[in-house]
Amino acid sequence: MDFDGIEDGQYANPPLTTVVPDKRQIAERALPCLADRIYSPASNVAPLDIVIPHHIEVRARSGRRTG
Repeated sequence: MDFDGIEDGQYANPPLTTVVPDKRQIAERALPCLADRIYSPASNVAPLDIVIPHHIEVRARSGRRTG
């Protein structure tokens, strides 16, 4: 199994199952966090738990039958 929806995983033999995160939402959530880190003193920036939508792309490596 791989993470990040790596396209090359589908070409492995057998194809690898992958976790596919919503990369657009990662960027949309990361940029404000980065700006807070740049423009605020480190002691004033509280840690955040951010959950990004994702799905699992099940391929043959996880036992999915094909054909």
